[in-house]
Amino acid sequence: MNISKWLIMLVVMIALIGVVRAEDNTTNTTVSVNDTATINDTIAQGQALNVRYDNVQCKVAFTNTQIDLLEKYVSVDQTANKDKLLADMITLKTYVDSINKTSFDNYIAQTVTPDMQNASQDLTNVKKNIKQYNLSNESKTALVTELKDAKNAYTNCTNDKEIKMADVMETHMENWNRQWGKIIGNMNKKNITVENVTGLQAEIDAKNAELKALIAGGNITQIRDFMQTYHEDQFHYAARFEIARLDGYKNKLAPLADQYNMSDKINDIDNMIAIAQQYAQVGHKYTDGEFNSTWQNIKNVGQDIKEIAKNITDERVKERQGKLAQRQQNINNRQQRIQGRQRNPGNINGNNNSDNNSGVQ
Repeated sequence: MNISKWLIMLVVMIALIGVVRAEDNTTNTTVSVNDTATINDTIAQGQALNVRYDNVQCKVAFTNTQIDLLEKYVSVDQTANKDKLLADMITLKTYVDSINKTSFDNYIAQTVTPDMQNASQDLTNVKKNIKQYNLSNESKTALVTELKDAKNAYTNCTNDKEIKMADVMETHMENWNRQWGKIIGNMNKKNITVENVTGLQAEIDAKNAELKALIAGGNITQIRDFMQTYHEDQFHYAARFEIARLDGYKNKLAPLADQYNMSDKINDIDNMIAIAQQYAQVGHKYTDGEFNSTWQNIKNVGQDIKEIAKNITDERVKERQGKLAQRQQNINNRQQRIQGRQRNPGNINGNNNSDNNSGVQ
């Protein structure tokens, strides 16, 4: 399992999941619902960056150990490469401490990787021409033995980091699942029903339990195989949760949408959700472009729901303004009648009392 690939996917997934504002139609008052599936899992991201840093450190240590061994046995001076890599790690650590993934990734790509490649190439050149140094058989044997020991240490180091990354993954998904439960609880309080989430959370709990057991067992091959599928499955879990959440908002808005002649837009959302569901099932392998198109589809559903909610709010505001205008007109009419009576107190119900009394002397 590629450690850096997992963290990249984690950050992409968190970034893609959005916010939806819907309207509560249980009263005449518009209520803004601001539940969000975005999980602020900075701790997990920080832990993952630390593990990635340690994983790079394994590679740097292995490279520098080889530099030291070749200098020891064949007197080849490559301390410039060694010093450069050590300086790179100092800079890289500053990005870890600030949890700056973007700068971390850029520095790895633009500086650490090229420096590592240059050092590796210089080592390869020395190894390819080792005969020219006329090493004794004893020295050759010792050098080969120490190089093998360094390689074993490197393998153990990177295996340890894979296990630690698996532990970060388990903690992250556990935290994610717990916060999903809080989101759904808040939505349920607003009578926004979200279906199929209980089963989804149970799936993740079962996966986490399996991963915990593998970590405890320490079998790196089994952990690696499990993580290869789990870091793909997490996208499907996130998509399924987001689809279920948006579907809950859509169902809550549907009666009002029908009242304001927006049923066709609800039908469009149903179709978009159905398409997204096809690509959100665990086990589905994304082909080129499918991942981005699926998440774009989910984001479009969220935007459309927000638009419908806004349009419904606008219509309700117009209705309220119309009612207020009519009420004000009624008040104005009533005031005009009262003012008319005050100007002509003898004229009651259109009768002229002076005419009625004209025969009295």
